Amino acid sequence: MVKRSAAIPVLMILLMTSSSVFASPAGKIVGRVYDASTRSQLPGANVVIHDTELGAGTEANGVFLIRDVPAGTYSVEASMMGCRTQVKTSVVVEPGRSVELVFKLFPSAVQTAGITVRLDYFPKVADAPVSERSFSAAGIEDKPQAKSQAGFSVKPDEQFSYLTSFYYYLLYH
Repeated sequence: MVKRSAAIPVLMILLMTSSSVFASPAGKIVGRVYDASTRSQLPGANVVIHDTELGAGTEANGVFLIRDVPAGTYSVEASMMGCRTQVKTSVVVEPGRSVELVFKLFPSAVQTAGITVRLDYFPKVADAPVSERSFSAAGIEDKPQAKSQAGFSVKPDEQFSYLTSFYYYLLYH
C-alpha cells in the first residue's frame, strides 16, 4: 500500500513535466493592416518577419496570421504597393502564445523609372516581304479537297483570301 501511494506523486510530476515538454515551442503573430488616412482594411498587404522566411498576406478584411514562429525577438514589417512601409521592432514571441500587431500604413506616391512612349510598338521594316493570295470561288471548286462532304458550295463571285481557304481546307479534311 505504501508503494502505491508513492507512485501517485511521481506519476503526477511526470504528467506535469511532460505537458511542458510537449507544449508548442513556437508562437504566432496575428494582427491587421489598415489605411491610416481612411481607416479601411488593406487586403493583400504583405507582412514579413525580418531575418526569417516567415510571412503572410492579409485577407479581404485586412487580417493576417503567421504560424509556427520560433520563440524570440523580431522585427516585423508590413508593406503594400502605394503605401509607406511600417516596421515594428522588438516583437517578442513566446512559445504557445499569440502576439497581436496593428499596422497603420500611410499612402505614398509610387516612383518609377522614366517611361518612353513610342508611336509604333513594332518597328516597321521597309523591305519586309508581305504576301497575300486571293482567288475566286471557281478556283476553290476546282479543288475537290476544299469541298465538304456535307455539300459545302461557294458562290462563283465570292473572293477568298489564302487564310480563309486554308481554314476551310483544315475544317473539311
